[in-house]
Amino acid sequence: MQFRAQISLSTKFLLFLLVLSIPLVTMGYQSHSSTIAIAEESEIVAIIKSEAKSLSILSTKDWSTIKIINLNSKPTSIAYDEDIEVFFIGFESNSALLMISSLSFEQLSHFPLSQTPTRILTTENYLLVTSKIAGSLDIYDKYNLTLLKKIHIGGSPSGITYLAEKNVVYVPDLLQGIINVISLTQLSIIDKINMGSTATLTESVIFDENYEFGYVPQTYQNTDNQNLQFDTAVFPSLSIINLNTNENLRKRRLGMDIVDQPVGIPFTGLIFNGYLFIANYASNDLSILSLDTMTLAAHIELGFTPFGLAVDKKNELVLVNNTLDETISVIDGNSLALVEHIKVAEMDESSQLIQGQRLFNNSDDPRLAKDQWIACATCHFEGGNDGASWFFPDGKRNTPSLFNSIQTAPFHWNGDLNEIQDVEFTIQDLMAGHGLSGGQPNCTPNCALDKSNAGRSRDLDALAIYVNSLQFPIAYTQMNALANFSAYTSGKAIFESEETECITCHTPPNYTDNENHLSDLSNPGGLKKILNTPSLLGLRDSAPYLHDGSAKTLSEILQLSAQTQNHGKIKHLTNKQSDDLLIFLENIQIPTQASITTEPFTVDNSFQRTPKNSLINLELTENIRRDATSSRLQVDLTYSSNLATDLYLAFLNRKTSDFIMIGHDGELNSLNTIVKYKAHGTAKALNTSTVVDLAFEPNDVLGLSLDFYAIAVSKDTSIIDSVNWLSSSKININF
Repeated sequence: MQFRAQISLSTKFLLFLLVLSIPLVTMGYQSHSSTIAIAEESEIVAIIKSEAKSLSILSTKDWSTIKIINLNSKPTSIAYDEDIEVFFIGFESNSALLMISSLSFEQLSHFPLSQTPTRILTTENYLLVTSKIAGSLDIYDKYNLTLLKKIHIGGSPSGITYLAEKNVVYVPDLLQGIINVISLTQLSIIDKINMGSTATLTESVIFDENYEFGYVPQTYQNTDNQNLQFDTAVFPSLSIINLNTNENLRKRRLGMDIVDQPVGIPFTGLIFNGYLFIANYASNDLSILSLDTMTLAAHIELGFTPFGLAVDKKNELVLVNNTLDETISVIDGNSLALVEHIKVAEMDESSQLIQGQRLFNNSDDPRLAKDQWIACATCHFEGGNDGASWFFPDGKRNTPSLFNSIQTAPFHWNGDLNEIQDVEFTIQDLMAGHGLSGGQPNCTPNCALDKSNAGRSRDLDALAIYVNSLQFPIAYTQMNALANFSAYTSGKAIFESEETECITCHTPPNYTDNENHLSDLSNPGGLKKILNTPSLLGLRDSAPYLHDGSAKTLSEILQLSAQTQNHGKIKHLTNKQSDDLLIFLENIQIPTQASITTEPFTVDNSFQRTPKNSLINLELTENIRRDATSSRLQVDLTYSSNLATDLYLAFLNRKTSDFIMIGHDGELNSLNTIVKYKAHGTAKALNTSTVVDLAFEPNDVLGLSLDFYAIAVSKDTSIIDSVNWLSSSKININF
């Protein structure tokens, strides 16, 4: 058979082969961390419900429930990886990941992490994990979960958004108004976008369809407002950044209260069909904006605490996870109408704990606040503090954390609340809500001195039950595993010594005496104020400090105390002793009663996956032999895949653009068809090594320059359609 025999190929195929030198398949990865994930090829959606401790898997064909999996712990984030067909799930109280197969829905493995995860996401090569407690982004190899890089970000890194076109991720600081830009090529921070010192509650960056702009839902604070009118102190906003320059386009920032009715905590979103969908975490609704005009296109009421969106592209639907109820909301991506609320989990609707959590996160209830402006979560998101100091009637007051509050009564900096139910006064007075007491007249700020507010209403008690349940994340109980444990021990001894008197008021295990005192610490020699002794638990992440937030660091407090000697006797300490004391204060052990108990995971370190849609090894090497009667070409071909695969081999004469295919028998094929060389019908991992041995007439190939192609295609699919191509390889051969 002469080499110049031609096969008639389509122009389209010709063009494809001409650019075969690089793999042509780009995987579709989930772009943002979420509580809902879609496996498009399997036509399923997975939803986590924290309070139900469950994972629900639904069919997107008919929205039937396929399986509900009990997780035994509260999940916080889910990511789906199409490449290895695995759902990754992170948990609130376990430094581990759960892997679940998207094919069998079986639990594959639990894998230990270096820190309790906040959000998770996968990319082409990596599994990404943020930790608010550690202030870090951990980068793992997603195929074997080897930790490749720990990037210390600082602050409270939360959500992750992946821009595949630039191979970068955007990781906002939840509270500090900073968006970290991290290169997955360099595995390092390449930029920090400053969204403003008053920006807070930043979870996500939403990319437009051309990857030119990023839209950032967040809240801005006006802490200089001395009247504490929340409609002029808290501003739900939509900021915009230039993705090419990472510039914060301040002049284009949009007030969500202008676009839509007042909303509470715009938090997560996505873009679909030219519309921007923003789920408002506290007001339980969805704002849909036209990207062309940046005006409101639709407003949809959702379930409790919407957090997490996904697009069902096949059906052109937008899905929203209502995290504190049993449903997801399904939105038509074309008409922008609510299709239905689908029940996906079982929750105890009689639970006062769940009801209290809903009230805590709700700005949509007129009993709690005026005009949807604020929720308890606005300043105490997930029970923590916002790092801000606000003007109250008795002066500037630093927002405290609510973790372990059940052990630290009385409440407020002036100690005027004896029980959490006493926040009824705060609700009616400062938040301008109608109150939760069922129409009963409100008490005075000091009403708890006269009688208990417990039992005034079921909802007020429910709110108190939830606040009293708030505990430090379990990672705080692990803080004593310090590199400088000797310094911690030394600092603890100094703190507990009779000379310093620190322990007199800050008494273990909660490091408070639960009493009010006259103090002039922040204003030495000035007017003393009645202040409640604050707990010292969790100091590392609760800046600023003192009742008015006047100390930005713990070091400032120690310096002030050393000067005045009116807040512990520490003037005599050496610099080394002061440093040791500081290390102890930053890492005080959380007491047992405040730690989260959870069912331990059985840890499995054996997780191993092979990439599905990219052949991890497709290599060609050639050996050419000539003699008087023949020219012989031997091509060694090695590849592996875990997908059913068809393999095609072809020559291209670079001068004439003539093609010839190699058939399954290894012979040159002149048929007017495109033929397979090999077919592998199994989806299991396969490793193939073969030698293509071809003989030619010497005069036909002498002096020719040929391109030899190997093309791997999804089994039983058309090679003409490039979306089916898994990988390719090419070598140049000169006879």
